Formats: sequence, structure tokens, C-alpha cells
Amino acid sequence: MEATTKRTAAAFAALDALYWAGNASGMGFLTAYFLKCGLGSGILSLVIAIFQALSLAGGVFWGNLCDRRGTNQRIFLPVFPACQGILLLIYYFASRNMTLACLLYFAAGFLISSMGTNLDVWIMRSVRYDPASFGVIRGIGSIGYAVSMLATGFLVESFGYSVIVTASYLFAIPTMMLAVLLKEPVFLRNNTRKVSASALLGNRPYIYLVIVILLSGMAVNPVSSLQPVLLESVGGSVSVLGIDMFAAVMFQGLFIMLSGKLARFSPHMRMVLMTLALLAELTCTGLARTPMLIILGMIFSNVSYGIMMPTMRELVTKYVPEDLRNTAHSLTDMIFGSLSGILSLSCSSLLIHRFGIRSIVVAGLALLVAPLVMSIRRNSFR
Repeated sequence: MEATTKRTAAAFAALDALYWAGNASGMGFLTAYFLKCGLGSGILSLVIAIFQALSLAGGVFWGNLCDRRGTNQRIFLPVFPACQGILLLIYYFASRNMTLACLLYFAAGFLISSMGTNLDVWIMRSVRYDPASFGVIRGIGSIGYAVSMLATGFLVESFGYSVIVTASYLFAIPTMMLAVLLKEPVFLRNNTRKVSASALLGNRPYIYLVIVILLSGMAVNPVSSLQPVLLESVGGSVSVLGIDMFAAVMFQGLFIMLSGKLARFSPHMRMVLMTLALLAELTCTGLARTPMLIILGMIFSNVSYGIMMPTMRELVTKYVPEDLRNTAHSLTDMIFGSLSGILSLSCSSLLIHRFGIRSIVVAGLALLVAPLVMSIRRNSFR
């Protein structure tokens, strides 16, 4: 790697680590804060589902806007500080007016959820789509998330939830400074084609990928979204949530950093490993009677994501033209993280009410069969 490229990679690694650290300390603890302020777990499930619906809409909107405007940086710069302002308002109103806090939380979903994808595409373009370089940078970002989650968990336990806003702003300021100083490469366009998400409908490998990640996300999204509830059910606390996420996301970062080496395996084999890791997550969570197995389940979940995310980025880069990649990347991320949640969390509240919190694990195991079978096929993702 040339010296200039190394400097660029180091700067983007710092930007990614700061961004995800701030995301962890702010958005990462909001659902636990809502529970602390008196929101019931059943209602929280529906609130998260609406949040994810707005995230899906935001992902499509911001990804398509990046493609149409031919920029990632100029979209990131105004949206990121707006999200920080909304976070402050959410914290203020959650203990005073939960309805307004939830409405602001929905607005944050529309704004913030696709910004990580925006940053990923900006990084990939800057390192010329080199999977090894992207994996190292993005892995460092995940480690930043993990360390921040651990530290914030202990700080919340000691000083209360006010620290989530303070910590988030401490990371947001240098994030914004780096985002202003860094440059982005020229955006390549096909001027003969209108930039539209509908152009992806005829792309068979992309649609196949979407189906697998949608079903996988539906299987595990309720478990991931209701981690505070599951931890409390086995005697855990907010500080345990920080330990949980630290251990888990460190593994995520490790596997993302190794994505260049894992690329020697075919995409369908990597997706099989991703699905098996989700199977292990649900099994651990279903058997858990102490926080330790919950933590182990989250480790498997993050190993799965550490394999899946770089594979998704590789497949989109391979099969989707550059002037549609922001849209395609945003859609895959939002389908896994948002649409799957909308569909599964809308039903999970009924399951929890009727059969208890662990019923979502059984439902997830049943759903996971289909993406596992689809991924095993050798001609998948070709």
C-alpha cells in the first residue's frame, strides 16, 4: 500500500472507530433507557418495529440520494449533526414525555440508520474496493463500538443514563472534524441510465442475497433487539449489557478484519457459516439461565455479522454498477436490520404476551431453516 493510501486508510479507520463509538454510547443504550423510564417490553417491541420501518425508508431515501447526487460526504455532513441533536432531545423527553421521545426516536431511525452504510461506501470507494483494506478499517470501527459499549455500560451503572449523551458528543465532535477534512474520490456514473432502485429487481444474485438476509434477520432480530429484556430475565444488568456487547463486537471486528483472508472461501460457503453462527446464537439464548450464555449467543451473532457484512459488500460490488451501489448497500443493510425487524417484531410482541420471552427463540430457529438451505446450494450468489 502506498504511503498516501496508508495515511488515507488510517484517517478513515479513525473516522470509523469514532463514528461507531459514538453510535454505541448513544443509540446503543436508548432501548435500555426507555425500559428504565417505564416503557413496557411489549410496547418496546412495537416501538422498535416502527423505528426499523422508518430506518428502512431512510435507507432507501439516503442511499438513493447519494447515488443521484454522486456523493457520500456531502450527505453525511449535514445528517450526522442533526442526529446528535435528536439524541439530546430523546434523552431529555424520555423521562418527561415518552410519546414525544418515541416520535423523536422514529425520526432518528430515518436519519441515522443508513449513515453507517454511507460511511462504508465512502471508505470502499476511497480504498478502491480493496477487500483487505476495507476489512481492516471496518474492523477497527467495530472495535471502537465494542470498547465504547463496555465503558458506557459501566459508566451508566455508576452515574446514570446522562452519560450516554455526554459520551456520544465526545465522540461526535472529532467524527465531524475528520468527516470535513477527508476527501472522497470522483463518483463514477453511467449517464445513460436513470438512478433508480427498481433497476435492482432484475438482478438475480442481488435478489437471492436479499431473500437470504431477510429470512436470517427475521430469525434473530427479536432476540437482538430485546437483549436488555433477555439479560434481565436471567439476572443481568446494564453493566452486563456493556460486557455482552464488548465481547461480542470484538469478535465481529476480528472477523471483519479477516474478511480479506476469508475471501478465499466461496461466497456461498461464507453465507453457510454466517447462518450456522446464527443457529448457535439462538441455541445459546434459548438454553440460557445465566448472563454467560446470553453473552455467548451475542458472540455468535456478531461472528455471523462479521462474516456476512463483508460478503454482502463484495457481492454488491461485484454485481451492481457503481452508480447504484449506495442504493443497493443501503437496501441490503436495511432489509437485514430493519425490514426483518418490522416483520418479526410485529409478531414477537404477541408471542411474548402469550408464550413468554423465550418463544421468540423457537420461532427464530424455525425461520432459520430456509436461509440455511438456500445458502448450502453451490450455485448460490453466482
